[in-house]
Amino acid sequence: MRKITSKVNSAVVMMVMVMAMAGLAVLSRANATPGATGSADRGRIANLAEIAASNLRFIENSQVKKADGVYVPGEWRTQVHSSPVAVIMGIGDLLKGEEEPSAFTTSTMINQLVSIYQDHPEFKRIPAMIERALPSVERFREGVLYNFYPATIWRGVRVHQAATMTLSPLWIGDTNVPEDADTTSVTYTAKYLNSQLNSKVGGKKFSVPTAVLKSFKTYRDLKREPHYYNADQRMYNTGAFLTWQMNEKDPRMPRFWFAQPEEGVRIPFNDNDVDCVVNINVLRMLALTGNSRLPGRNKACGVLGYVVNSQDYAKCGIYYPNTYNFHYSASLMDASGETCLRPYADQMVLFILKNRAADGGWYNHDNYHVDDRIHATAFAMLGLAQFGQANDARVRKALASGSKFLMSRVKRSQAGNLYWEGEVFFTATAIARSLIDWKNDSFTTAVALSALLKADKILSGQP
Repeated sequence: MRKITSKVNSAVVMMVMVMAMAGLAVLSRANATPGATGSADRGRIANLAEIAASNLRFIENSQVKKADGVYVPGEWRTQVHSSPVAVIMGIGDLLKGEEEPSAFTTSTMINQLVSIYQDHPEFKRIPAMIERALPSVERFREGVLYNFYPATIWRGVRVHQAATMTLSPLWIGDTNVPEDADTTSVTYTAKYLNSQLNSKVGGKKFSVPTAVLKSFKTYRDLKREPHYYNADQRMYNTGAFLTWQMNEKDPRMPRFWFAQPEEGVRIPFNDNDVDCVVNINVLRMLALTGNSRLPGRNKACGVLGYVVNSQDYAKCGIYYPNTYNFHYSASLMDASGETCLRPYADQMVLFILKNRAADGGWYNHDNYHVDDRIHATAFAMLGLAQFGQANDARVRKALASGSKFLMSRVKRSQAGNLYWEGEVFFTATAIARSLIDWKNDSFTTAVALSALLKADKILSGQP
């Protein structure tokens, strides 16, 4: 009897020890740094599906559910931040970011989410988010083009103005800008992609209005004096697409920089410009919608090749002050069927690889906001994933170390979801490139997640 009791006691002790060890393992996993992984995993992030689900819950929770006088349902909150210099000049609030809805933000979010969903259709939250978001862009439409700012009535005149941004009377008219190629192209890209995802909106029959293509063809960098910023880049009469969809010589445009809103629509400081990322976004939309024969396509591709050869990544995006935004945007363009940068793939990859920091991430070097490292790292990784060779050991090492770096910067929201804090998404005109910028936690989270997923696909050997 004593022997039996002894055996039973030993068995109980063993069971308790096993349960305790199991409990410690669960506790250890719960308290571990999200995504921590061992060398046996070849640099892959552990629990990535759980991390992705948490990220997507954060993005979905951040999507506006009810109109509040600034945003409408489906949009994502974006804050515009002003530097002390800008505030002294009468632009913005030094103490806080100010809410700024735009069709550009919403459409760019849609496009990034679709990029994730195309590789991961198991993320069922994404199509519903996109379908909720898309109707909100229509309040920015003028004819067939899209404006960055929402329309309002000012002194009896329909104008476009910033929603909440603090502006002194001196600057109040400067947001009454014309429609632009960037907002218009990313919005039609979003509409096209939504038509592929959600059959109820027309299936595969979506087409871009002819008037949009005519506008892009009309406003090109031909027979004109260059913007001072482009002149500094030695870009003259490139034939590429201009940002603002308005004639610089239009007599209706007020020439006084500080004209009041009701005095008319005006290109900022009266000079149109050529932005490399804007051109990438236009080219992507043209490729997706079967319009790559549009005059200007070849010239725009020529400008992008010039940027690669001159390594002018840091400065070529007037509205995009991140050195690796070129590579990120080019990766989306290339995946959409516009492959004119393919001959430059090795050059782009080498540039990215040689600028990786010792801690595995990237700095936004040679640019404003050098410490915007989440964007720089995610953008660089997405460029490598698209243009690098999957069996290149250097590329694989960079993707693994970049993934580890991103996971070192992840945060947890009050609701318990993982996210990355917003970094500079885009900025104002050339004059204010370092003074005024927009940030969005949802976009930064989406692009960081996309980089992790693309890296994991390559590191796992998936085709």
